[in-house]
Amino acid sequence: MNSSEQLNSACQLLGKAYCKKYPDIELIALATTDGFIISHLSNGIKPIEMDKLAAAVSTFFSVGDAVSRQILGKNFDLTFIETQAGNFVLTALHFQDKDFVLAISANINMNIANFRHVIKRFANDILENANRI
Repeated sequence: MNSSEQLNSACQLLGKAYCKKYPDIELIALATTDGFIISHLSNGIKPIEMDKLAAAVSTFFSVGDAVSRQILGKNFDLTFIETQAGNFVLTALHFQDKDFVLAISANINMNIANFRHVIKRFANDILENANRI
């Protein structure tokens, strides 16, 4: 099983549990940094075209990574997008010498501090579980 398949399996398994535990989560997506969807789960939001989602995730990762490295001189960690209806956050994952982007959206009921905690824990859980697969 390759790294993408391992991450997809871990993301699907954990994503269902996280969506049940945190009903404010609307979408979980895992993509490559060059814009290909590895895994996605939807928790009741309108259908999204996966190629557009992958392109958006890849683009926002690239911008966040460029700002982090070139302006701040640090490694990329998180990017938040805030809207009137909720928030969208991206974080980088490194697995088996490859880079991926984890993106989660949540409605306005999940506060930013909790959201940050959830995505960081989810990212760690995916990596731990993918290593076992």
